[in-house]
Amino acid sequence: MTKSKGTSLFIAAIGTAAGVGAQGLPLSGVQASAEAATRAPETARFGVSASVDGWFPGAIDPSSDIAYVLGGSAQLSFAALPFLEALGRAGVYSIDLGTNTNMLYVGGSAGLGFVYRLFERVSVGAAGFAGLGKGTYGDQTTGYYELAARLETSFRLTAAMSLGISAGYERLANPYTGTFLDAISAGLRLKLLPAETRRDRVNLVFQKVETQAIFPVFRSWYDAEPLGSVTIRNGEDGPIDNVRVSFFAPEYMGGPRLCTTVARLERGQSATLPLYAVFDERVLTLTENGSTSAEVDVEYTFLGTRREAREGLTLSLHHRNAMSWEDDRRAAAFVSPTDPAALWFSRYSSSIVRDRMRGELPPNMQYALGLFESLRLYGMNYVIDPNSSYIELSENAAVVDYLQYPSQTLMYRGGDCDDLSILFCSLLESQGIATAFITIPGHIYMAYDLGMSETDARERFFDPGLLIFRDGRAWAPVEITMVKDGFVKAWRVGAKEWIDNERIGAAAFYPMKEAWARYKPSGLQDAAARFSLPDEAKAMAAFDSGVDRFVAREFEPVMAEYERKLAARRAPETLNEYGAAMAKVGMLDPAWERFSEAAKAGYAWSWNNLASIAYVRKDYSLAYSYYEWATTLLPGDPVAVLGMARCAYELDRYSESAILYEGLKAEAPLLAEKYTYLASAYGGSGRAWSMADRLSGSIWSRPGLSFDRPVEQKAPAIVAAPPSAPVLSPAPVTVVDDPVEPESAAEIVAAPAPAPEPAPVAVAEAPAEIEPATEIVAPPAPEPEPTPVVVAEAPEEIESATEIVAAPEPEPEPAPVAEVPVEQEPPAKTMAQALAAAKALSLDPKSKDFDAKARPTAPTAPPSVVEKPPEDVEIAAKALEVATPPAVVAAPPPDAEIAEKAVIAPPPVPVAPEPAATVVVPPSDAATPTAPAPAARGSIAPPSPEPEPETTLPVIDTAPAPVAVPTEDDEAELAAIAAERAAAQATAASTKAFTVQPAEPTIAPAAEPAPVAKDTRPAKPAFAPAARFASTADGGDVPAFGKRLPGDADASGYERVQIAAPPTPQAPEALPAVPTIDLSAPSVRPTSGTWTRTVSSAAMTDPKAKYAKLFVPTPGLAGKASYEFKARATGSGWVGFGLHIHGRGSWKLSGYGGGDSLLVWVTSDPAAYGDAAPRIQLYRSTGEVAMTMLASARIPGSAFDSRDYRVEYDPVSGTLAVYVDGEKRLEAAGLENPPPCNYAALRALDLAEFSDVRITSAPGSTKATETTP
Repeated sequence: MTKSKGTSLFIAAIGTAAGVGAQGLPLSGVQASAEAATRAPETARFGVSASVDGWFPGAIDPSSDIAYVLGGSAQLSFAALPFLEALGRAGVYSIDLGTNTNMLYVGGSAGLGFVYRLFERVSVGAAGFAGLGKGTYGDQTTGYYELAARLETSFRLTAAMSLGISAGYERLANPYTGTFLDAISAGLRLKLLPAETRRDRVNLVFQKVETQAIFPVFRSWYDAEPLGSVTIRNGEDGPIDNVRVSFFAPEYMGGPRLCTTVARLERGQSATLPLYAVFDERVLTLTENGSTSAEVDVEYTFLGTRREAREGLTLSLHHRNAMSWEDDRRAAAFVSPTDPAALWFSRYSSSIVRDRMRGELPPNMQYALGLFESLRLYGMNYVIDPNSSYIELSENAAVVDYLQYPSQTLMYRGGDCDDLSILFCSLLESQGIATAFITIPGHIYMAYDLGMSETDARERFFDPGLLIFRDGRAWAPVEITMVKDGFVKAWRVGAKEWIDNERIGAAAFYPMKEAWARYKPSGLQDAAARFSLPDEAKAMAAFDSGVDRFVAREFEPVMAEYERKLAARRAPETLNEYGAAMAKVGMLDPAWERFSEAAKAGYAWSWNNLASIAYVRKDYSLAYSYYEWATTLLPGDPVAVLGMARCAYELDRYSESAILYEGLKAEAPLLAEKYTYLASAYGGSGRAWSMADRLSGSIWSRPGLSFDRPVEQKAPAIVAAPPSAPVLSPAPVTVVDDPVEPESAAEIVAAPAPAPEPAPVAVAEAPAEIEPATEIVAPPAPEPEPTPVVVAEAPEEIESATEIVAAPEPEPEPAPVAEVPVEQEPPAKTMAQALAAAKALSLDPKSKDFDAKARPTAPTAPPSVVEKPPEDVEIAAKALEVATPPAVVAAPPPDAEIAEKAVIAPPPVPVAPEPAATVVVPPSDAATPTAPAPAARGSIAPPSPEPEPETTLPVIDTAPAPVAVPTEDDEAELAAIAAERAAAQATAASTKAFTVQPAEPTIAPAAEPAPVAKDTRPAKPAFAPAARFASTADGGDVPAFGKRLPGDADASGYERVQIAAPPTPQAPEALPAVPTIDLSAPSVRPTSGTWTRTVSSAAMTDPKAKYAKLFVPTPGLAGKASYEFKARATGSGWVGFGLHIHGRGSWKLSGYGGGDSLLVWVTSDPAAYGDAAPRIQLYRSTGEVAMTMLASARIPGSAFDSRDYRVEYDPVSGTLAVYVDGEKRLEAAGLENPPPCNYAALRALDLAEFSDVRITSAPGSTKATETTP
């Protein structure tokens, strides 16, 4: 057991030297990493470990008396340097002395350790210890000094814990007794780093963060282009993985933007990474330069532990109009096709252009011209900002420029070249027309796509040098700064600028869609249109004038050729061709001069063309007289007969139009196929709704036109609404030769019509093969024998009929009907027969087509040729509206069509009430024809052509309307009507019968005595059942909404009762002010359509939505309530808005209906009513699709102006009153409902805006504003 002291010391020295030498080997490697930290990571400084050790003296001295030593120790470590640790340990050991006796040794030591990392998780080290201890054996205690050396290998389990094994040398000795023990040691050690157990512990260093000032207009651009960079260094004592860098500015971003990821970053390694951001619309509210707080977040994984480091910074931002000209394409970010103000202005212009478009010119050019002229009339100015000029700033990319959004340019009515180019591009892009920027030194302007290929443009344009050809497409450059000089001049100047600069390589062309790929558009979505649109009459005239100027220039070679021919000889046929060429491109005034000269020279076809111009200008009476005279010069001319039919239709003489159309079908089937609407008052294909339709649908007459179908061609079916009652032959007697027997009853083809002769023809030859007519029943003919092939024999003489009934006129007088065998088809009328029948119809006093001034025979002298073409009715009507104060006009203008925008209908003139009102009812002795209701927009039935009375409102009436005695032919119809009414009553069973009253005290019906001081009679229904009522829609169809039905009927199946005008309404007492409903609250939710909401306003922004609704809860609302709101329509054409009130139950509200509720609706529909005046209407909704109109009244003003609306409704008494700007406009009674309700709903058709919505209840009732947002 005893060893020499020299041997022991030698062994201990060798062990210690070995440990120190092993740790010193990698020093050069550590020095090689210049980027490495010069100090140990903080996480590695303190450590705690526990070990289990065994000492084996026999490995050194086999003769040792000590068998083995077992024990354990605890160790503390402190890392002063990355490779050097200070160590301290204490241990307890049991020494087996080999004689079944043990000695207990307790000691402590200190030392130094050296550590070297071989791999990410594997480290090696050496340590040396020296210390003191004592051994206890029985009652004896002996002191010892301790020397130790150890080699260790460890594996890092986690960032905080590692497991190691060690081997070394241990000596216990006493200075007096010598060496007690020399042994080889082995142990297992578990080490813990307490600091690494903290969850917020990171060792990532942010060395540098750099950002640039942000341009709000490029808020989407920063999603792909870096706004700055961050440099990070790995300060962990090992590599880090899955490094994710994010950027977040809470004030202007919805959430952090992940910028980049790094798979691994070694210990001490640095990396510079880009920063990206996605800013939301809040950044566009900045009107001044500013700053905001932001942060960079780095997440990474270290030895399986996820860690996160965050660095804050201050981010600078420019105002929303700022931009630098580093790239000319950057201006594309300001071009916003969805800008609300730009959309409003663009739709206003496009509605004018669409109705007056010339078919021979490119549509894109006409839309651009219309927008340009509208901007000129609007007062747009080119203004150079001395502090922000493109000429100067475009040369210095570092300088920040000020650019305007489209809505701002419209509001300011001016801007420099970049502002005007942005506006014009936005307006065109909103109409779906592609645009581009053109830059030349010191200037920027624009071009638009003509919608034509390069080949087509070179063939059609007289001067292709005015165009730019790119990628096979034709573009037209426009110098938008010349907005005061007209479109044609701006086009020519823009083309010259392009040619001059492109020749020297100084011009650049940037298509907008390509620029948007890099700089996405960023518009001011909350920008309201705070400006007035140009006068429509002037806009119409300006568009026509601009198109005429362009056409005159492009048409110059053609005009020169015609003028050359006329200089040699003014032949009528040349004049007619010249006029037709002008008329096709819309030059109606000069075309009229050529046609009138030819007509005066006796050229028959020019009368048709004069009539066509009058038809285009909507002078239907003049057009009819010219067409009629043309039929005397060219008997049976299809163009003239078609023109007469179209004019008669527009003059509401539907029976005459249908008869003329029958003749047209027989002799000009190809022409008749295009105008099937002439067969029915309920419409069809081919009707012209605008000037553009009338112009494109006009046929310019000349010799040689043929509209016959080839004999071998099978006639397609002509869609026309069949009449409910047969139509009889006209009164004039016409001799018809026996027709050739048709080969088959199933296929009958009309032969070509004979060439027109310039003299009247009294006898019309029947065609060889007669096409079956669907609307005219011939007089009785000999009944053929029943055979498989039906042969129709014509009588030798057709007896005159006593009356002509034309479908689908309402309430015609019944007349004897000639029976036709089932197997026999009636023969079609020739045009000569149709003309005679039409004239007879106009002479019949019982017919609604009766004309007191009609001539008894065909005209024998030509009508006088008007020297100038008729004035454009639409422009004249618009000009009259502006020039005439509403207070002076007692009734709406009598024009047939009024434009569809912002018409101010004059208020009714107060009229003293007469003793009794006149009740208007249809004749009870007439049969009502039926016709299928045509498909209308949104499955809504078309309106009646007659406008509603302006000065009257519905009143109660208990007197039942007279009932006609049905004939045998009408039994089926009466049964269908009864079934429909029963279904309607079942649908409306949830509400009681209603009555509608005028806005002021009721005037007594005519059947009552003279007025008394006070009328105490009970309420009576305002819509009394008619004597006969033809259903206008299937019971399953959506009821009529915002439309009037033929025959003064509405969707409820009742007729209106007219009364004398009520006195001037008086404004009610003002209600106390209450808070408005928060329309941005979560409980207020859209159920259909697209809505943009703020606290006090809501806008419906989807023009395709036909019944958009915004649900407003009203829990606990009971009793009498008041609903108030401001609203206006912002769409075009057919628009509407309103409020569903007193809604009960749970409904999706995604369909046509509004659940169980009442709807107060304001609508403007020029196509339906013939004017743009607003109507206020009341509907009863009983489900998701079922709604019935209860009342409708025309009101003054415009649906496009923001106005105050208030609805007062008492569900207990069943009374309802509607106030517009404080004046009562509609009142109804008999609308009792259970008082509790739980919702209301804003409703819109096309674009609309609502604000200041209030819902209050009477005292004692629950207030909606206290329980709803």
